[in-house]
Amino acid sequence: IEIDVQLAPGALQPHQLAHADFMQADELLARMDRESDTVAWARLNWEFHGVFTRPIERGHLGQILGKLRDSASLYVGVSLEADPSQIARSRADHYNLLETCRARDVARAIAITVAHLQETVDAIERSQERWQTTRETSDSLA
Repeated sequence: IEIDVQLAPGALQPHQLAHADFMQADELLARMDRESDTVAWARLNWEFHGVFTRPIERGHLGQILGKLRDSASLYVGVSLEADPSQIARSRADHYNLLETCRARDVARAIAITVAHLQETVDAIERSQERWQTTRETSDSLA
């Protein structure tokens, strides 16, 4: 995800998104709002973020970002299991990103994306720290 933080701003092209892309993003957000299973939510999250890079997906950068998004999905799922409250924070980011892209505000969309990705990195790191602490506690009790 840290590489994604560096590359995503160059991939975000709101002016290239079509009405159908916004409609799909709306539908994905509605499904995410109804979803209670974190694994299913992570999959919808993957699809949602893919909407915004679709205009460049056939290019080299798009392919790289697609692979990064694929590998990050596992970590997103794990972090959601460890901290489901992350979904509420992500929901706000997602709605802000969608509305900003609709307004074709590239600079703000990039800022939202970078902050959102950094929040995800931080959540994953907190999840790993909790897992490590649990493991160390478990080992010391054994």
